[in-house]
Amino acid sequence: MSDVIGSEVTGSKVAGSEAAVAYAREQGGRFVEELKELLRIPSVSTAPEHAGDVRRAAEFVADGLRAAGMEHVRLIETDSATHTGHPLVYADWLHAEPSADGKPKPTVLLYGHYDVQPAEPSPSRSAAHAPSPPPAAR
Repeated sequence: MSDVIGSEVTGSKVAGSEAAVAYAREQGGRFVEELKELLRIPSVSTAPEHAGDVRRAAEFVADGLRAAGMEHVRLIETDSATHTGHPLVYADWLHAEPSADGKPKPTVLLYGHYDVQPAEPSPSRSAAHAPSPPPAAR
C-alpha cells in the first residue's frame, strides 16, 4: 500500500476514489489472507495466559502499518505501578500536501481494537455453534 500512500493523486476526488477502489479490488485476496492471519492469533485481552498473544497481535498490526508505508510505528506500553496493560499501536504519515485551492487537507484518525473477547457459551449459542478460527492459509 505504500505505493498508494506515497503517490500523488491527480484530477478530481472521484478519480482518487476510483483508484483506491481499484487498488482494493486488485489486492482483495491478499487483504483477506492478512486478516485471516491476524484472526488466528488468540489475542484474548482478558485472559492473562494470552498476554503474549495480545503482544504478538499488536506487533502484527505494527508490521502491517510499516508495510503500508506508515512512519513512526511503535508500540506504546500501558503498564502502570498497579496494572499490566497491553500495548497501543501508533503510526503516522504526515506528508499530505495542501489541496489545489491551498487549504490544508484534513487529518484522519483511525481507532480500532486488535484484541478479542473470549468466546463464552451463552443460552443462545450452543457448543455446535461455537466460533472457530478462520481456515488455514492456502
